[in-house]
Amino acid sequence: MKAKTDTAGEFTQGYEPIAKALQRLVHACLTSSAYKSDGGALDAARKAMDKRWAVFAKRFASHADFAAARHHIAQVRARLGDDFFYDRGNYREAITEYAAALALEADCLDALSGIVATYLQGTLDPAAALPYAIRRAELDPARQRDVEYIRQLPSKR
Repeated sequence: MKAKTDTAGEFTQGYEPIAKALQRLVHACLTSSAYKSDGGALDAARKAMDKRWAVFAKRFASHADFAAARHHIAQVRARLGDDFFYDRGNYREAITEYAAALALEADCLDALSGIVATYLQGTLDPAAALPYAIRRAELDPARQRDVEYIRQLPSKR
């Protein structure tokens, strides 16, 4: 029996639920507030996105366009982290989004930079920032001085 190959049309069709879930996630992130409960809408949107991504990744991981799709999703998640951290000061949600971006793409410099900044400036936890700063410096050696700086900071108690 001949193995079925995925065409560009099947990939695009398979990506549609991801795009819709991502839109819902972005909407949930942008409408969430640190001051009032969203009734679990943000967590539900994240779970739906992760579930749809897992199904998509299982089916299309070997597709030529998969890496680009994964990169796009990781970048969007990093931008959501930026929104939570820089625009709203919601450190917990920022870290959640940066971690999601890094789970998709471990070398996502935007997510690495964002999570380092959140741990240093938001939660004041240099020990938590250090592994991400080290990884960022491995990818961008010009950032090695950041690692040395973080190592000199007192640990959170």
